[in-house]
Parts: sequence; C-alpha cells; structure tokens
Amino acid sequence: MKRLVYVFIALLILPRFASASEYRRVELSSGRVLVAQIAATRADGLDLRTPQGIVAIRFEEVQRIDPIDQTLFDQQPPMRVLVLPSPSSADPTENATVDAALRAEIATLPFTRVQDRSDVGGQSANVLPSLTACGEDTACLVGAAAGLDVDVVFVSTGSGQGRWVRAVFPTSPDADGGVPIINGTLQTVVYALLRLQAPVADAVALPGKAGPKNRTAPVPRPPRQPNPTNQAAPGAVGQP
Repeated sequence: MKRLVYVFIALLILPRFASASEYRRVELSSGRVLVAQIAATRADGLDLRTPQGIVAIRFEEVQRIDPIDQTLFDQQPPMRVLVLPSPSSADPTENATVDAALRAEIATLPFTRVQDRSDVGGQSANVLPSLTACGEDTACLVGAAAGLDVDVVFVSTGSGQGRWVRAVFPTSPDADGGVPIINGTLQTVVYALLRLQAPVADAVALPGKAGPKNRTAPVPRPPRQPNPTNQAAPGAVGQP
C-alpha cells in the first residue's frame, strides 16, 4: 500500500518538478537543502546530481521543490564541512587518529572544503566552545550547530568497535542518528551520512584495521615447456 502511495505522489510531482536534466532546489523534511540536477526518477524517489555525487532521496522526505537556473547550480560554493574533536572518553591518541582519518576521507569528496576550526567565520567561532561542551549529547549538538557558518558538522563518538560518526546539518531540526564504523571503513560512513552513492573501491581504512581488498588480475601461466626427457638428442634417428 505504501509503495502505491509513493507511485501516486511521483505521478503528481514529476511532470511539474522533476524532469530529467533539469535543475532544482530541493528542501527535505529534515531541513537539509540540496541545489541539484535531476539525474533520474524512481518509483519511490529521486536521484539528485550534486557537485559531490548522486544523492538518493525518497518522495516522503521532500518538503519543497523549486525550479532554478543552471547558473545557480554552477555557482554554488563548495560544501563546507567541520570535523569536531571527538568528545569520546577513549584514549586521546585514538581520538586524534580517528579525527585525522575522518578529515582525510571527507577531503576526498569532490567540491568539498574541510574547514579549520579557526576558519568557520564570524560569530561561528563563538559557537565552537558550546559544541565541544556538548560531548556526545546529540540534541545539544543540533542546537549549537545552528549558529555555525558551515554546511555540515561531523563528530565521532564511542571507542574501538563501538565508534560511531554523526553528522549535524545546521539547517536541520534533527541530527542524524549516526552510523557505526563497520569493518574499519570510514568511506562507507561518510557517504551514508551524506546520502551519497558510494564507489566500491579506494576506501580509507582506520589505522590498524583492514580496508577493502583490492583485486588484482590473475597472473597468466607461462606456456608449457616440452619435457626434456621426451626429446630426442640432436643427430639421433629421426632428427635432421
């Protein structure tokens, strides 16, 4: 029944709002705003092409869709990301290692700028102490992030196999519940939090943990050589 409802919604909004190759400003129910090109339509949602990659959304998440000119899409600034120091009670060395790996993974995203904490602009600098004081309180992070001049805030919590990463969008009323770090791969976590379709290779692994294995082409076998014991010596009968 729910699928039929989504199909009905698609039939209503697609002719008006979601023609392929057109540009739209899409506001989600979470408050996140995407300036994107319609890449494809599905029975239950849309694939939006953003400068960072394809973002898949569901129709039930769409709060508002407005047509925009391609110029607005082309002129949008890079996505600004702030990685907060982990408030985890884990070993400080572990926290620093994970924070550095998280920044490195986010920096691989196209058209993305990882902001330094001293370069978040204007009154945002005054918000940082409040964010740090929130610790692992997600509701507190959401309230404090509203004053930041960035697009998304990442912070890792927990320790060891219980390490999670959360993303907070300053324009959103809620924070993402977080994604656990599974198999030591941060790439999957970052892409999941940003709703991006992730590539399957070149993931950044946490130090000390194995990342995805790279498959190599099979090594061709050398041609079989004749057995010397079965060869007649030169000059023997039957040989020139």
